[in-house]
Amino acid sequence: MVDRMRFDAFAEEVLSKHPQVRYVATCRETCVYSTQRSGLENASSSESDRYEELFVNPIVLKAVSQRGNLDCGGVRFFMIRYANFCQLIIPTVWGHASFALEGGAEYDSLASKLSDLLRTL
Repeated sequence: MVDRMRFDAFAEEVLSKHPQVRYVATCRETCVYSTQRSGLENASSSESDRYEELFVNPIVLKAVSQRGNLDCGGVRFFMIRYANFCQLIIPTVWGHASFALEGGAEYDSLASKLSDLLRTL
């Protein structure tokens, strides 16, 4: 699991390199680190984001992983499209990382770039 300093450096790099990323988070069990780009329109509350990282994403990740591991070769990432943004979730060995993306982002390309950056954590 990443510590707070490593997460902060990672999040800063992601937000500076990828303007389509609104929010960055990591989660391992009950330890959530997150940061959000300032000045966002239609931003969700930090409390709501925390619950998404603790409950929604791990449950969906479990279901998607069980299906993916059955006969699909596993799961690299999955996305949830909300009305105001898209949530990209990438499984890690210690839990998951999550990125909120602007509606018009090129999702597949950005998912690949963020997965590569995530390996540096």
